[in-house]
Amino acid sequence: MLDHVLGIQLKVRDTADLGPQSPFTAMTRSQCDSALRGLREEIDAQATLAIVASIEALFQVDAKRRREERRKGTLANDLKRLHRAARPPHRRVLFERILKVWREATGAAHLFASFKPFIRDRHWLAHGRWWEHPRAISPGLTMLAWRELEQRVKLHLLVK
Repeated sequence: MLDHVLGIQLKVRDTADLGPQSPFTAMTRSQCDSALRGLREEIDAQATLAIVASIEALFQVDAKRRREERRKGTLANDLKRLHRAARPPHRRVLFERILKVWREATGAAHLFASFKPFIRDRHWLAHGRWWEHPRAISPGLTMLAWRELEQRVKLHLLVK
């Protein structure tokens, strides 16, 4: 995902050098820099949304499989309890609640807490960006936080 984002960012930068066909032709240098910065920020926002949504999907699918395969253990039982408590007809369990169960099961509260800002970024991006949100969004930081969480907690998600 990050390679894709970097590739797009390079293409955005190269777009400014296309000559007369460039949308930047009539712009001053500062206008061009501002436009490119805006494009990079939008690419970062979309990449962050995609990364966090993918991570959420891993946890949601894992929880569903643990429930359906009737797995034993504290983690599986707690995830089943969450599902039973969710409201019909869809019984959707919030990502934050699944993470809370994992946090308690692994005892790595500080690592899960470090991932929380990226979940807030995801909500802000997915729900139209209508409220003030001061964080600087970075897909690179999102992936680093996820990799640290994944490695340090040694998450054993069932999803391959």
